[in-house]
Amino acid sequence: MIKMRLVASILSIGLLAASAVLLATSSWAETTPTPAAAGAKTASENAAELSDPNSTLGLLNFNFDYVSYAGDLPGAGDQSAFRMIFQPVLPYPVAKGVNFFFRPSIPVVFKQDVPVAGGFENPGFGLADAGFDAALGKSFASGVVLVGGVAGTLPTATDDYLGKDQWSLGPGSQPLSSRNGACWGCWFPISGTSRAMTT
Repeated sequence: MIKMRLVASILSIGLLAASAVLLATSSWAETTPTPAAAGAKTASENAAELSDPNSTLGLLNFNFDYVSYAGDLPGAGDQSAFRMIFQPVLPYPVAKGVNFFFRPSIPVVFKQDVPVAGGFENPGFGLADAGFDAALGKSFASGVVLVGGVAGTLPTATDDYLGKDQWSLGPGSQPLSSRNGACWGCWFPISGTSRAMTT
């Protein structure tokens, strides 16, 4: 079990390092001059570009979740969870209107009360299972964006209570409309357990 947790920690650190490298290289990848080279963009121009689902702007998202519990178990109303999900969006321009995206999702758990026999247990600070998706997006003049790629989950949890000890990987496609903000899509995972992979 300790060996699996060590591998999980190494995978999480590797994902963070790969994210940093891709973010750094994506900012240097565009060789054609942009309108920003002639002058600074306004806040509304930056907001419009950030809302474009096929933008070449990278993002560093830090999503914080606080959850309070209620239920029939004794003491359930006194329990809570607090975590941060670090999710960078790392675009890499391939051609005009075509971008490759890599988006890891690394959950950092600060507090997670888990029901166990006789009450609740808090495993403390740790990492939960990391997710990711990698996709290629193509923008069309009509405002439609087509995205296709893979999404997956890695068993990187540092404690059994913080993860499912499973991996998943599956294809996905998603049509988007950048004109009115509508979005349709689906992902089809193919999953298994990490224990089956290591025996």
